[in-house]
Amino acid sequence: FLRKFTQGKLNVMKSLARSKNAFVIIILLASVLVAQRILSAKPGSAKSHTIAPKSDADNYHRNSRPSIIAEETHHICRPRTDKEVEQIISEIEHYEASPKFLGKIREVEQMSLEAHHQSIKSYLAGIIEPDWSIIELGCAAGVMLKVVKNMYSDSNMQARHFVGIELVPGWVKFANSHMNDIDFYQGDITDFQLPKIQTFDFIMLNDVTEHIQLDRYGCFFEQLKKLSHSGTVVYMHTPTPEAQIIDKDQYFENVLPHHFLVSQMAQAGFRMLKFEHDLLTECPSEDQSLPRQLKPAKCLMNHWPKYYHAVFQKTSNSAVFQLS
Repeated sequence: FLRKFTQGKLNVMKSLARSKNAFVIIILLASVLVAQRILSAKPGSAKSHTIAPKSDADNYHRNSRPSIIAEETHHICRPRTDKEVEQIISEIEHYEASPKFLGKIREVEQMSLEAHHQSIKSYLAGIIEPDWSIIELGCAAGVMLKVVKNMYSDSNMQARHFVGIELVPGWVKFANSHMNDIDFYQGDITDFQLPKIQTFDFIMLNDVTEHIQLDRYGCFFEQLKKLSHSGTVVYMHTPTPEAQIIDKDQYFENVLPHHFLVSQMAQAGFRMLKFEHDLLTECPSEDQSLPRQLKPAKCLMNHWPKYYHAVFQKTSNSAVFQLS
């Protein structure tokens, strides 16, 4: 009825024009407009006065966008705030008062490597090259630098220079007193200066990248740029985002998304060489349903491999970072 009514509205309008009753004209015109709105409204649209349920995609975009905006600001290096300075002081005090402090020292004294350090050692055997200058950022008491130095000696390879940077003064003091052939300096890896300006062939970060203050990642990537030259290799052993969602064992524990790390390294001029989940580290884990490629993993957290290896190389060819 309504469709016939609206389709014949021209005839209705002609009838209205001949009518002298203004009230009837108004009522009939309103009826025509209402009929048009009813027929043109689509199911679930606002015009039908029905609120459509939000889809998962709607919820995803609504919930995820703020974090994306936050990530876009992390490539900027800003001066440290007073609050951030206080956090660093508290972090140092926390480490030096914790059992971890003496534990890291015993690692060096006894050369008793944890399971993930054994995995790192095996992985580095396929990376290190002769005549490299090497720096480790966040080296603790220096156990992995000592491991790598021994790897060079055992392979009859020469390395030009070993340097370690560590925030906790007590670990730096111990390392300098026990390893005279490695130079250790106290400093925050996002803001330190070596006695002389130099770049390195190899930069190591072993379970460190996830412990940076959130607003200091821009400064961290700037430091990598300063410490590197074309051809510099950067190695990172890092907990997976899945693990970091629930792992709150240390002072700063950040979820470090893979896409954020890769994109920020690219902005700093580093192309990816390798990305692999750590399948060798062993830890108590329950059997989980994993993709076929990850089934060999021996250490799981939050139903996923706990660690991964990432290797990057500095390049002067900016074209490799451009979509063209």
